[in-house]
Amino acid sequence: MTHSGSLAARFIGCWLAGLVAVAVGCGGHGTATDDLAGDGGGSCHGLAFGACRTAAGCVPDVCAGCGCAEQYRGCLDAGETPASCPALGCPSGSCCSSELACESGGAACTAPDAGPNCGACNPTASSCATDGSCGGGTTGMICSPIACSCTGALACVAGCTDDSQCGDAETCDVATARCRARACDATAPCPAPFACTAGTCARPTCTADAQCDGYCVGGRCFADRGECRIPAP
Repeated sequence: MTHSGSLAARFIGCWLAGLVAVAVGCGGHGTATDDLAGDGGGSCHGLAFGACRTAAGCVPDVCAGCGCAEQYRGCLDAGETPASCPALGCPSGSCCSSELACESGGAACTAPDAGPNCGACNPTASSCATDGSCGGGTTGMICSPIACSCTGALACVAGCTDDSQCGDAETCDVATARCRARACDATAPCPAPFACTAGTCARPTCTADAQCDGYCVGGRCFADRGECRIPAP
């Protein structure tokens, strides 16, 4: 074979080897992709609590909190092992929801936003009738129900000054010092488990936990479970 013929053969051989390498490389990349797709790992990750609870093969990673509060840490695949929950420096309550009844005789399932469990009622008489009786917006005082009142009496109390003093999905109307339902729309959605209803955030009604991104307590959706309370004498 001539020198030029040898060079041509060597060139053709290298070219063929390159094609084989490319084909093998492409095949290897496809195999890796297939492995990732077929692994199933992380398919539950990123789901909200309600969706995780009802999705096949998914398990909510939840830690108990003080009282009946819970910390949802994320959604795991059924085969994953969750990290240990931190130790609590407070007692857990006797908790309930539409699907978790109170076991104590006579106890009732109380919603997380319920007031104190009153014993003897408070006989204090009303000191106001409207916010105007308390000075209105100029003083930051509002006329509010007295807790555990025997007669539904009202008293002047300090109103809100910022959103941190209001409940979930509420905002402080500084002009009136009162907390109002937060406005919402497609660009400003409500936090779970609230729903945007007629332009404001409201708790959805429910009959079962599965209808909430949380728990159904007393016919409304909450992020946490209710507490079993025995009515005070």
